[in-house]
Amino acid sequence: MTLLYGLEKVISKPELENLGPELAKALVSTSYIAQEIQEFMRLVNGAIVEHNAKQKVQLMQSSQRGTLLRALALKADNFLYLWKHLLSKAEFRSEDKSGILEELFKKYANRFLDLTAHPGHGIAEHIRNRMTAHTDLVATKKSIELFHEEWSVSILFSPDIGNSFFALGEDIVFGSGLMHQTGLKGTDNEITFSQEEALQRLTAWQDYTIEASQFCLQYHFELIHDIPQKCLGRTGAPWVDLTIPAKRYSSREDFRLPVYTHT
Repeated sequence: MTLLYGLEKVISKPELENLGPELAKALVSTSYIAQEIQEFMRLVNGAIVEHNAKQKVQLMQSSQRGTLLRALALKADNFLYLWKHLLSKAEFRSEDKSGILEELFKKYANRFLDLTAHPGHGIAEHIRNRMTAHTDLVATKKSIELFHEEWSVSILFSPDIGNSFFALGEDIVFGSGLMHQTGLKGTDNEITFSQEEALQRLTAWQDYTIEASQFCLQYHFELIHDIPQKCLGRTGAPWVDLTIPAKRYSSREDFRLPVYTHT
């Protein structure tokens, strides 16, 4: 067992309703998405590619990390959608009598805008629309065409269900998918990239995903920090005992997700 302590802030339904519909909506919706972002960030932190492992094991680790980063990117994008269509709207902020949403808007508006100028932003949209939210068959066809003649991919079968490895899909849909970018259903001008450029796009996308996720969490943390004091008149919170079983606790340095789980 590992004994930890955390500050607990309890909000009842009457208190939630007293916040007003706009602030309550912002608190609940950002809490939902922020929790998802935190969970996937924890998994991404444990999905490390260890370069001293055998090549095929490294590929399994790389695929695992890519899968989780794509899921994390979707969650961050969900938060950014919430910002664009709700939290940043003047009419929405004006109905929050506490002024918290307006204060956060003034502090974070330019920083959210800066994210759209990040070199990984457009790549994130491409990955979301062509690979993650759904698999675009037009884009997949192009990815197959761009897969080099001298390249090959493998499919590793395992008798333990859930432990096979399908590099065929990861290398072509995602790997080759970074070598081109087109508009919806291929209607806009098509751009292709070299293998080296695709690796640069991968790095830019990874950096953007982590930065956007951390930024969304910062906004949410400030929101939940301000509400108890400014809206509920609370200046403190009790410490609570969190006794975590040893199997469910790890330091970030030691935490590694398994790429094989015996069944």
